[in-house]
Amino acid sequence: MAASTHYRIKICQSPQCRDFLIEEVVVHTLMAREIRAAKLYPAKQLEILKVFRKRLIEDVPVGLDNEDYIRFTFLRAKI
Repeated sequence: MAASTHYRIKICQSPQCRDFLIEEVVVHTLMAREIRAAKLYPAKQLEILKVFRKRLIEDVPVGLDNEDYIRFTFLRAKI
């Protein structure tokens, strides 16, 4: 329980933040349950999704371990 308390305090300072994280976890979980896939995204992965994927706390949603996260960046060429 300590890990979930830590993340709740560290990440969610407002009800809007909490609602956003719940929505993100639900969407990622439902998509990951459908098919194994990689999530390609040009930003850092949400910390709470890392915690859930690694199953660092009890009773996390099932399915997130079926989704891999790949961060990419765009490089600008100087002209």
